[in-house]
Amino acid sequence: FLTASDPLLQNILSIDPSLSTRLASSGPRWIPSVALGVLMRLFECRPNSAVAFADFDWLPPPDLSTPEDQRLMLAAEPALGDPIVTDMKGIDHPCYLTSPPDALCDILFPTDFARMASFTKSILRRDNERRAMPVSVAAMKQNDFLLQYGLDEVNKTKSWA
Repeated sequence: FLTASDPLLQNILSIDPSLSTRLASSGPRWIPSVALGVLMRLFECRPNSAVAFADFDWLPPPDLSTPEDQRLMLAAEPALGDPIVTDMKGIDHPCYLTSPPDALCDILFPTDFARMASFTKSILRRDNERRAMPVSVAAMKQNDFLLQYGLDEVNKTKSWA
């Protein structure tokens, strides 16, 4: 791995250096620089914003059926939070760049919400040094969120009640 030379990534790591910390058991990790850059820009432009994010926090390993796909997948160094590349027909590919040219592919990344919440707290604390505003950030599973903020709506959808 090379020293981060991307200005956005450098800025992100200056706010929360723990994002680049390797875990002994998992090796390198993906850093969602675009998502974190959007958060930084959002709070820069709208400091009083309240946001909620929902996404995958886990994805299964890719289902690679051909020996060539499996060989290409093994050539890449695995990292915590590896994406999967899948097309609109439900076929997984080892890499977006080596997928068939006519395949409409999407790159899916699992979201580490605890780390995203930690980064958000770092942004807000840094920015709140100029403003005395309380910082409140939480990461929770969908079920917990619905029970806390949408119990009436959840109960309305229960067809078994």
